[in-house]
Amino acid sequence: MKIKEMNEEEKPREKLLANGVKALTDSELLAIMLGSGTKEESVLELSSRLINKYGLSKLFNMSFDELSKIKGIKEAKATKLMSAFEIARRCIKEERNIKKPLLCKEDVYDFIKGEYAFINYEMLSVVYVNCKCVPIEYKTYSNSLSHSVTIPYREIINEAIMNKCYGIFLIHNHPTGDNNPSKEDIESTEELEEILIRLNIILLDHIILSNGNYLSLNEYGLLK
Repeated sequence: MKIKEMNEEEKPREKLLANGVKALTDSELLAIMLGSGTKEESVLELSSRLINKYGLSKLFNMSFDELSKIKGIKEAKATKLMSAFEIARRCIKEERNIKKPLLCKEDVYDFIKGEYAFINYEMLSVVYVNCKCVPIEYKTYSNSLSHSVTIPYREIINEAIMNKCYGIFLIHNHPTGDNNPSKEDIESTEELEEILIRLNIILLDHIILSNGNYLSLNEYGLLK
C-alpha cells in the first residue's frame, strides 16, 4: 500500500507527530529516513524488507558500496542512511567524559561503549591512564573481515611508554553474545601482563563486552 493510500494516523510522519518517536516501529523509523520508495515498493514496504532481511545492526555497519547494491537503495538513499547512522555514533561518543577517572569496570564500559555500538565483528581497545586513572590516550584495533583480533603487544607497549602511562585497560568484544573469556583471551592477557610488569606498568583490567553485558577479568581473578 502506498503511503498516500494509508489513513492519516497510520502514516509514519503523522504517527510520530501524534504519538511521539518511540511509538514508531523500526520499519517506520527507517521509512522516514529513506523518504521515498521505488516504482515497485512503497517506502514502508522497502523499509520492512530491509529490516526483515538485514536488521538495524547489520544495516548500521554497512559501507556505501554494500548499501548501494541493495535493491531499492541507490546513491541518495545510501548517503542518507550512512549520515544518520554516523550521527548516532557521534552522539554516543559525545557522552564520554574524558576527564573522569576510571575506577571500576562500569566506568570503563561507560567510557568505551560508544566505540562498540552496533559492532558485529571483534574489536580490541586499549585505554591508557595516568596515576589517577584518568584516560590520557586510547587506541582501537579491529579487522572487520575477521572473526578475531590479535593483541598487538608491540604497539600497546610502545604507546604506553610514549604516553608515560601508569596503567592500561584492555577491552574487547565477543559478537557471539558469550562474554566468557576463551582460553586464548586468558593466555594473551597473562602474557601482556607479564610484559607490562617488567616495565612497571599495570594491566588494570581486561573487560569483555557482549550485547550490553561486560565481564572483568580482574574480578574473575585472572590478573595479578
